[in-house]
Amino acid sequence: MATVSRGLPEQPHLDIPKREARELLADWRALRPEAIERIQARHPKFKDIASAAMAGATFKLADAQLVIAREYGFTHWTALKQRIAAGATVTALQTAIHQGDRPTVVAILRANPELLHLPVWSGNWGPPMSHAANLGQLEVIAACAELGARDYQHAFDRALLQGQIAAARWLHAHGAKLAPGLIMGACETLNVDGFTFLLELGAPLTNEHGNRLAPLALALETYGRRPAGKHAILELFAQHGYELPDTPAMALHRGDLARL
Repeated sequence: MATVSRGLPEQPHLDIPKREARELLADWRALRPEAIERIQARHPKFKDIASAAMAGATFKLADAQLVIAREYGFTHWTALKQRIAAGATVTALQTAIHQGDRPTVVAILRANPELLHLPVWSGNWGPPMSHAANLGQLEVIAACAELGARDYQHAFDRALLQGQIAAARWLHAHGAKLAPGLIMGACETLNVDGFTFLLELGAPLTNEHGNRLAPLALALETYGRRPAGKHAILELFAQHGYELPDTPAMALHRGDLARL
């Protein structure tokens, strides 16, 4: 699932990403550093610009379109075009998912099967099943699965991120894996329910590279809108063998004023 760096407007028009792709191509030809960084981040053929140049790779309009599509959260340009063309149908689908209206979701997806695999909007919530997982709409999740949805892993991650444990439990039972790095989402959002559930399942306390300190660092560094969540998660780290330094700063992080 592509990571989003921009969002589509409520009533998107294809002319906008078309123009952005042409501008990116022009910026590439002008060797603008920002354009090169965007291309390296999104286009697999150009991750190493020097190697690509040595191999004789030419950056074309189709390549620029791929980068733009991925910046909007779509895997390829055709998917972005399909999403924009769907327009009001996607809006109706999103409303039905939010309302837990399984019959309407099923009717829309049967009439428009391509939407089953496209992001409902251009955020990181993902295709219909993942979108429903964010909201804990278990009946909609099951309906999408019956229709052939494949985004179990992303849906599992989104359910954990939002603390939708019933949805996460269902997705895990139906094939979502305890992949390394899965704990990072709960650490970022300071979601105690998701964090605790993963501990119960025996998920690895590491990032995707096996770094055991990365989840702790993320919990300490992330935004502080859930101080109670941070306190609880840090205590869980301590209970699972992490030695937290006995310093005033850590005492504040843990919400333990008696340690000051």
